[in-house]
Amino acid sequence: MSIDKFISASFEEIFQYSITTNIIGSGEVTLNPPGRIYYGGTSIAMKATPEKGFQFDGWTGDITNDQSPIEITVNNNMNVTANFSAQPREFVEYKIANVTASTFESPNVPLDNNLNTRWSAEGDQWISYELEETDTVSYVSLAIHLGYQVRLSFEIEISMDNNNWTEIFKGLSSGTTLQQEVYDFKDIPARYVRIYGHGNNSNRWNSITEVDIYGLSNKITNLKDTNQNLPNDYSLAFYPNPFNPSTNIEYSLPKSGLNELGVFDLEGRKVTKLFKGYREAGIYTLKWFAEDANGQQLAGGVYLLRLKGEGFSKTGKVMFMK
Repeated sequence: MSIDKFISASFEEIFQYSITTNIIGSGEVTLNPPGRIYYGGTSIAMKATPEKGFQFDGWTGDITNDQSPIEITVNNNMNVTANFSAQPREFVEYKIANVTASTFESPNVPLDNNLNTRWSAEGDQWISYELEETDTVSYVSLAIHLGYQVRLSFEIEISMDNNNWTEIFKGLSSGTTLQQEVYDFKDIPARYVRIYGHGNNSNRWNSITEVDIYGLSNKITNLKDTNQNLPNDYSLAFYPNPFNPSTNIEYSLPKSGLNELGVFDLEGRKVTKLFKGYREAGIYTLKWFAEDANGQQLAGGVYLLRLKGEGFSKTGKVMFMK
């Protein structure tokens, strides 16, 4: 007796998909589990890691998200770009421990935040500022008495021991403003900063109304550690403007929260993101060197700076003179 047996089987096609990752800026992308080809339905973790001095701005392409790492399920071929941009440099206004001068006519006056008071001395004279500790000095902001009509000739010098001095700037004030002007130079460690004046184009007098010294840090002023009040409103300001090669961007936050500061062209396209994240209430400043997200210098022209957060937005225009 013969028995016929029938056996049936069903087959399900298993598809494989590829994930292609690209990078803009400086950083790397890792996949876990590692690989580039995955079976459909596989869950993977994708992580973007910026190089030192860069920040992760988000994913574009088949994924639009600013989180890292992210979990994704592979169900089709994917092409994803990780975007990194150079981190902006942010600065702090240093506290001054002591002030001395070659002549002692009110040497502390340029620290009183009052452009109507001044330290004055005739001839080749200096005024020196001792920082609370040795730190990296990035630039000096200086205001001159009658600065809208006279040009002061001076040098900026730094020292570690108050004996040996190194010249880091030599030049003239603009002669166009009573306000503080920024004198920029290569970042350098110092404990002492000295302004050595040689008179102006009208007479031999050196008359300085305000001096501030800045260096690299996250916050311009930690208001919680001082007797100053927190800002009452959001604000956004730039100086100098127009500028070349850099402008200082100062912004105030009356309350803590998530905020973003970005640069756009006049057609509304984002040029670079200067900051995105949590900030405590306070006053902040950073220096922008007219660079895009890849660290390349932009063409001269007008750009929009936009500060936004929870329930507010501030926009201003700056002009890069190239």
